[in-house]
Amino acid sequence: MTPREVFSGAKLALLDQDGTLFLGGKALPGARDFVSALRERGISPVFLSNNTSRSLRRTLERLNALGFDAAPDEVRDAGWATRAFLVRERIRRIALFANEEVTADFSEAGFELDWENPEAVVLAYDTSFTFGKLVLAQSLLMRGVRFIATHPDRLCPTENGFVPDIASLIAALRSAGTPEPLVIGKPSPTMVLPILQERGVLPDECVMVGDRLYTDIRMAEESGLRSLLVLTGEADRAALADSPWKPDAVAENLVGLL
Repeated sequence: MTPREVFSGAKLALLDQDGTLFLGGKALPGARDFVSALRERGISPVFLSNNTSRSLRRTLERLNALGFDAAPDEVRDAGWATRAFLVRERIRRIALFANEEVTADFSEAGFELDWENPEAVVLAYDTSFTFGKLVLAQSLLMRGVRFIATHPDRLCPTENGFVPDIASLIAALRSAGTPEPLVIGKPSPTMVLPILQERGVLPDECVMVGDRLYTDIRMAEESGLRSLLVLTGEADRAALADSPWKPDAVAENLVGLL
């Protein structure tokens, strides 16, 4: 299937951000035109990210600074999906390990930060993580407190190459004897199903566009979405050949796709 064919009859496009639309502070070639072309064809974009090192508000500001003209209800991330999950589970008291602005997102949504008797330990992509936080999180988890991670990413793409993502923090806790976390973000259906429901779109009317096989493409495959892999971020053709998750189409970049 060609990239153009993937979008035939689609109503919604879930667009990964880091490594797909931009790297660091620069939009990737063809990305802005691609989003404009989606809108012209009546395909609604939702800017989707596993990155929980920044607030949802800053993600919106960043997209618009790069010229994507995103509306607030078009931006969703793993922090948003985690908050929606916690609300469904009626969990309000959390020990949250996150950067300051992400902590503000949770507080503004009504969650209470509790470091003594939380209902769950929630781990985001905390780039301010310290040994003291490691000790505190491990002690809570060894007491049997529920462990939730916002996403599973191993690497975060930047203009200067890849840097460790949340998987390194999860690994540090696991090596200290903690249980595996429940992961909310891509590739979990927990990330995509609320978006389909709020948009009134069926899975086969949605296309996932991303650069990661084990999150973007796996989620599409396991949730019944169509998928387009772009080779501008983490995945390359060698990784694709070895991957158990296969996209419906592959593109070197987003230049002139629609």
